[in-house]
Amino acid sequence: MILKDVFCIRLKEIELQIERLMDPRLKTRSVAIISSYQSNGFIISLSKEAEEEGLVIGMKVSVIKRMNLCVQLLPYNSSLYNRMNKYLYQTISNFTPIVESMDYEGFYLDMKGIQSIRGDAKNNALNIINCIHQKTNINSIVGISSNKLVSKIISNVVEEKICEVKKGQEASFLSPLNPFLLPVVKYKSVQRIIKFLWIKKIGSLQSIAFDKE
Repeated sequence: MILKDVFCIRLKEIELQIERLMDPRLKTRSVAIISSYQSNGFIISLSKEAEEEGLVIGMKVSVIKRMNLCVQLLPYNSSLYNRMNKYLYQTISNFTPIVESMDYEGFYLDMKGIQSIRGDAKNNALNIINCIHQKTNINSIVGISSNKLVSKIISNVVEEKICEVKKGQEASFLSPLNPFLLPVVKYKSVQRIIKFLWIKKIGSLQSIAFDKE
């Protein structure tokens, strides 16, 4: 039986990475990428330097201007990000024929059967990361598991460049994590239930599910 390996390649702060590639002077500057320069525009992405100045994602442009900070505000350049996304898609498609884009933030790769051709999953992931960096100078992280959900969560919470959760270990990996990492929690009705029950870890939800069984 060939086990399914799903890679989630996360391109952390991809918009900021691209802007700094286009203009190297931004690499050490406080930068915030905004939806528009209008007062009701808001921050979509920002650098660590901007965070240290007190800015947060979602903050209104009108508020930023009142703070009088030395921050570089850049408009969201979707055409630029889209061109890079297409190039990355073409690059990654050399490793597997099944690639799914997650907007600009990354890609899912179905690597089922590829291991028998190219070898160990982590080595494959390292080859992909290195290829992306060599061709674009973009940094990425890879989460590996048997499904998209777990692979994406891995890439969101683990600091390592490559992390794999083996089949059968998914529940123990998810157990200590915040339930708000689960996509179902985007619904306000689910959020209310979780807050009402004081559920702080996914493990608590798993216990409820097992009790019902």
